[in-house]
Amino acid sequence: MVTEITVSTARVQNSPLPQDDPRRRRPDISFAKEAPGWIPQTDLREGIENTIRYFDDLMLENSARV
Repeated sequence: MVTEITVSTARVQNSPLPQDDPRRRRPDISFAKEAPGWIPQTDLREGIENTIRYFDDLMLENSARV
């Protein structure tokens, strides 16, 4: 999805995981959901787009300083 959103020609390279690395990351947000009225409001695609935009802006800001 990231390469699609960024229109990147980069290829995904899979490497072996360290032995103690979890095979799947899926954080438990049940504690956060217990907060009064809190529910996640950003879907995965939107979150990735926001993250990419943030880092694009950060890189532009830093390159302007050089």
